[in-house]
Amino acid sequence: MSKNQQIEKTRRRRAEAAVSAANTEIDTIAHALNLRCRGYAYSKIATEMGVDETHASKLVEEGLNLFFGERPEAVRKLELLRLDEILCGIYEKAICGDLQAMDCVLKISERRTQLEGFSATPKPDPAELQKEAQRRYDEEKRALESAMEKAVMLCAEQNALRTSQPRTDKVSNEGQ
Repeated sequence: MSKNQQIEKTRRRRAEAAVSAANTEIDTIAHALNLRCRGYAYSKIATEMGVDETHASKLVEEGLNLFFGERPEAVRKLELLRLDEILCGIYEKAICGDLQAMDCVLKISERRTQLEGFSATPKPDPAELQKEAQRRYDEEKRALESAMEKAVMLCAEQNALRTSQPRTDKVSNEGQ
């Protein structure tokens, strides 16, 4: 084998080793990210992978950056992946009529629309809520005051009628 062939063979081996190492690293990162997607805490990921907790955290962080990009977007996508995983587990039950599974599917759907920014129910303005509550309170207070006034007037009218009419039971007793 010529010297050039040996050099070429060595380059190929090194390139293959580098690709193999890169694939192993990506597989390790993907495994850590997969465990995190499934809800594992960093301590449990570390135990599962045989590394310390700091390294497990770094692997997950690298995976988020590698596969999803910027941190807030990565966290959002991670949450969407978790929802997908949960949905896969209960969807069959839901379409077969399991009411609890149906409820869970609807909640997952609501959460997904919130994460995707499609939430149809905007958050109410606290100032507007307070104004509406005050308006209703004032309305109820006026209605109650009006009812009280009417009750007082009725009582006064009944008292006036009682005092203006002679009592017939006294008259009939005196005549006997």
